Amino acid sequence: MNRQYNEIIRRLQEIDPASFQLLINQYLWLDDPSIVTVSPNGSHAFKLKTTTGRPDVHFWLDDGRCMWAEHATTEKRRIVKKFKADIDACAEEMEKLGMGKSEIRELKLCYNVDLELDQERELKVYGKNKGFEISLLGRSTLANDLAQKYPGLAELFLSVDIGTGQLFFKKHFIQYKIRHSGGISTPLDNPFVGRKDEVAELKLKIEQHSIVCVTGPSGVGKTRLALHVLEELSSIDQRPVFVLEENGQDVYRDLQLWFSTLQSGYLLVEDANRQLNNLKQVLNYLKRKAGKDFRIVMTVRNYAREAVERELVGVDAVLQIVETVPNEVIREIINDAPFYIRNDKQKRDIVSLVQGNIRFALMAARLWKDRKVSEIPNSLLQLFDSYFSTYVKDIEELLDPTYLKTLGVLSLFHAVDFGETEKEKREKILSDFEVDPENFRECIIVLHRRELVVKRFKVAILSEQVFAGYFFYLAFIKHEVLSFTKAMDYHFSGNNTRLEESIKEIVRRFG
Repeated sequence: MNRQYNEIIRRLQEIDPASFQLLINQYLWLDDPSIVTVSPNGSHAFKLKTTTGRPDVHFWLDDGRCMWAEHATTEKRRIVKKFKADIDACAEEMEKLGMGKSEIRELKLCYNVDLELDQERELKVYGKNKGFEISLLGRSTLANDLAQKYPGLAELFLSVDIGTGQLFFKKHFIQYKIRHSGGISTPLDNPFVGRKDEVAELKLKIEQHSIVCVTGPSGVGKTRLALHVLEELSSIDQRPVFVLEENGQDVYRDLQLWFSTLQSGYLLVEDANRQLNNLKQVLNYLKRKAGKDFRIVMTVRNYAREAVERELVGVDAVLQIVETVPNEVIREIINDAPFYIRNDKQKRDIVSLVQGNIRFALMAARLWKDRKVSEIPNSLLQLFDSYFSTYVKDIEELLDPTYLKTLGVLSLFHAVDFGETEKEKREKILSDFEVDPENFRECIIVLHRRELVVKRFKVAILSEQVFAGYFFYLAFIKHEVLSFTKAMDYHFSGNNTRLEESIKEIVRRFG
């Protein structure tokens, strides 16, 4: 932890004013449970820059009062003068608004240096004379909390890795998926359409139960539904929303880092059937933390539900079954932004092709909107082929056997750990499937550059797990660059593979 702490200190010294203000706002919102809303006055809504406004930010608190905050990335010798000017400006603002001293709980001064005792005392006395209770947040305190309590903020704002990169704030998870999708994912920030009954039902179940298992076929919008409902609940009770997505590492450290200081929150476990070990860790961790109120929502593919249900025996869990959506919802989705497909024939063709599957509808609609096809594909296999040949850069090169082998291995085993402790296991897998280790490593680098593979710490995974079945189909069945028999040997020898899941997906989608 000393290495990460020192790196955080260094990055705080280099941070720009706008990023520092955003970091502080997020930090205070997490760290102070009395905060109800955040209203930045000194930062631009759409650009990474500060604006004129006093105070820099004001927070409404649960007792009806305000907390004001000022930020500074000024050098140490000038910071007292800077903050005195800020205090004067805040005093003028308080007078202009006709606010009494009792309406503002405190004025928090936040800075990316460490002040001397006499400087801190000078600011406190000066603020008190102006009618403010001054509290201070300096570099060392902030760095310690980022390292110990809020590693996700250190990763997001300072690019310092502390945990294993599997836990995200909801907003950061969506940004992460967009950034690392390689342009092939269907967006999680698309407009939410219809499903009022499902929204009301899921919301009620989350309020009444500790765990809700959202289950249904792939592509019917389980994650989008869960995120929408959790966002609505969070806007009411101000609980933070986290998302857990596996990358093949032990998540317990992340749970300790994120949840040790929080008393409540929501946790979405993405594809729980694919991360049973993480699910066990989550359940065991929260079971030992009496007094905390975390509501867990997990998405599970319907054919894998039994494995998850076995882990939920004896806990307060309930099912929410999500079916394919009605045809009118598909029509509404593709009729509106960003697709604007108004032609009745194209609508009918898409509705007929996707059979209520939202993900497939978004894929087909994107192809048509971008004028990449002259007619809507007439089969799901044709849809996938058209989609990948269109949106994956230099797809012909990636269909080379060397790259297909790499994608196939990742689709079968989900993650490949390049750490020294996993070297023997990794080399045995590559040897058994006749994959050259150096070629494999070079392919990972290229695929990472193309954003088809994500590298989190020393672990490589596919950027979009929803397309793992398609890569499995290409590598093991269509082009046969990897041995299906060897995959069966691994699966039935008790190794952790995605063979069964991949086969079910391929049969269901491609026939």
